[in-house]
Order: sequence, then C-alpha cells, then structure tokens
Amino acid sequence: MCSSDLITRRLESLQGAMVAWGNGELSRRADSAGNDEVARLAVSFNAAADRVANLVEGQRRMLASASHELRSPLARLRMALELLDGDESLRAAATRDIEELDALVGDLLMASRAQALGRVRDPVPVDLAAIVAEEAARIGAEASGSGVVQGDPVLLRRLTRNLLENANKYGVAPIRASVDGGTLVVEDAGPGPAPSERDRVWEPFYRPAGHRESEGGVGLGLALVREIAVLHGGTAELGEGSRFVVKIPG
Repeated sequence: MCSSDLITRRLESLQGAMVAWGNGELSRRADSAGNDEVARLAVSFNAAADRVANLVEGQRRMLASASHELRSPLARLRMALELLDGDESLRAAATRDIEELDALVGDLLMASRAQALGRVRDPVPVDLAAIVAEEAARIGAEASGSGVVQGDPVLLRRLTRNLLENANKYGVAPIRASVDGGTLVVEDAGPGPAPSERDRVWEPFYRPAGHRESEGGVGLGLALVREIAVLHGGTAELGEGSRFVVKIPG
C-alpha cells in the first residue's frame, strides 16, 4: 500500500472518530499512532475530547448533587407548611429553608454563567476594597485595605459574599476581611477545616465528616469562589487555620 493510501485511510479513521464523538459517543478517541501531521491532529482531537468529557462528567455530578441538596430543604419546607398554624418557630424555619433554596439556585445560576464565560470578557476596573467593605458590613465583619483589579464586578461581588458567608456560617467571630492590591484575605478565629478535609472544601456540595443531613451541604460557595478566581486568571487557596486567600491580577 502506497503512503498516500495509508494517509487517506488514517484521515478517514480520524474523521470517523470525530463524527462518532460529535454524535454523542464521548468516549470515542482517534488512533494517534505515528509522528506526523495526522498523528498530531489526532492527539489534539483526543485532548479536546478528554476536556469536554471531563466537563460533561463534572456537570453531571453537580446536577446529581444539586438535586439531592434541593430535596432536603424542600422536604422540610413541605412538612413545615403542612404543620403551620400560627406557630412562629415553624414559620421561621420555613423562611430559612426558602432562603437556603434561593441562595443555592443563585449559586447554580452563577456557576452556569461562569462556566459559559470560560474567562472574563471585557474586564473593567473594580474597586475590590469597596465591595469587600459593603459585603463585610452585611454580616458585621471587619474590613480594611485598598485595591483595584480588572474583572467582572458581579462575579467578584459573589466571590466576596461567598467567602464572608462561609466564615459567618462555619467560622468563629471575629471575622476579618482585608484587601491589599489584588489580594483578598478572609479569616476568622476558628481552627479551620480538619487537615484531611482542607483540599476538599473547594469541591461542590462537599459535606464535612460528622455534618448532619439536616444541616444541608456546604453548597457551591467555595467551589464558586475558586472558579471565579480562575476566570480572572487568579487563584483561591486555604492558608493556615481558616485563612482564605484569593489573588486577582490587577
């Protein structure tokens, strides 16, 4: 068989893999044997297919977890409404569940928007310190520092709010937030996550060991913080104790 026929067959095989993948066979990959242009094209296709497959799997896991997290507060809300008859404690519990659902849906929508963007488009100067001061005031936290970054003000506000609300819900007062240029630090007086859980706090809907089902999961809060930071070309890390550090390029 001449070399041109072999190349033609390899190109047809690559095309077949691409068509099959495009038709929904996300596990399909091309034969990347060789060291020529066709092989390099196959390697590029396989790499792209792997990235998309991982994204789809991540979305699937997120939706499965979201459906589970939504059922718990809905069940409690349904029961509370059935029993509600002038009982203010039940009314307050129902209100908290509604707020929990509202926050979760908001984070899901924000996560969807962030994933669709892939990166921040048309960034504008954002006074990060002003956002931090406003969000800190909502929960009675301390705020200090100054800094302006390039980014999406809506996403950066959500990042800041999620960090502060995480500290308010799981941390120990006092809660402090500081800005130094493009570095945002949120910390509280608590010990922070256990050593075995420190890397997992960024996972969507991660439930810490010993966390009761009735308390709900930790939602998308910190996962969304890291995703928004990455969209801005930055990072989000957990330092010592309960010190969360986000760095956004100026």
